[in-house]
Order: sequence, then structure tokens, then C-alpha cells
Amino acid sequence: MPDDTERLACYDALADAVFGPSNTGSTPALSATQDVEAPAQPPAAPPVSQAPAAPSTAPVVSQALLQEAFGAEQLPKDKRPSVMPNEELEQLSSVATKVRRNALDKVTVWLANGQVWRQTDGYYFPIDDGENLNIPVVLDRKLFSGYKLSPVDSRRAITVKRIR
Repeated sequence: MPDDTERLACYDALADAVFGPSNTGSTPALSATQDVEAPAQPPAAPPVSQAPAAPSTAPVVSQALLQEAFGAEQLPKDKRPSVMPNEELEQLSSVATKVRRNALDKVTVWLANGQVWRQTDGYYFPIDDGENLNIPVVLDRKLFSGYKLSPVDSRRAITVKRIR
């Protein structure tokens, strides 16, 4: 019997038939010739009709919203998107359109999707300054916190922070 409740009821009925309804803990000895009647099966419960599944109340998250929210937790609260999805992207591919270096030789990178990222470590970034660039880059979420940015055709990566 697949249903636990029905199986337990069957065992209880069988125990009552063998030992009697007033079982005080002592078990009478059964002879090999003694017949034991199996209890009648309890009537099967009528099948429960299942209602159609309710539509999911979770909003559908678009790819554009996921991209907009990528790294947004680093922005000031008033600069964050109005809706932050529960899901998160692990990687974002985009195109660097502008790169500027500051006096400390750290870069700021403008992406085609409107995001701006600033370098936080001291490693060399293999893209020269310029505007109207069309260089594919990849942003990856680091293991514990933060982000790294690297050109698609390079193994070098820098640690960055989203500033816009």
C-alpha cells in the first residue's frame, strides 16, 4: 500500500484480529493450524481533484533589469534602480566605450549600457585611454565580494567598483 495511513490502519486491524482488541501487552501463542483472517481492506478514499496551479506571483525578471542591477549594491541608495531583483547575474558582458586614467594610473571605464566602473586595485589595465572605443569586456562577480573587469581577449583583470 503506497499510502502510509492506509498501511498503518491495515496493520492495526491485523493486530486486533490476531491479539484481540483488548491487547494488554501479552501475546497469545499461535499454533500452526490456527487460521488468521486478514482484515477487509478499508474503502479507498475518493480521488481528490486537484485545482489548477495558481499562477506564480513572482514577477518575471527581464535580462535588462538584471543587467541594470549588476553591481548596483555598490551605488548610493538614491542612485540604485527602483526595483532590485532577487536573482543576480554572475557575469556581465558589455562594450567599453570610454576609458580614462587618473593621476594614480587607475582607470575609469564607461560601458555601452551606461554603467561606469572605477578601478580599486593597482594592477595594470591593458586598454589605453580613449573615447568612442568598441572593446568587449566582461565583468565577473568575485568569490566573496566585489567585481573584476577584463577585456575579452585578455587574461588580465582588475578589481572595480561601480560608481554610476
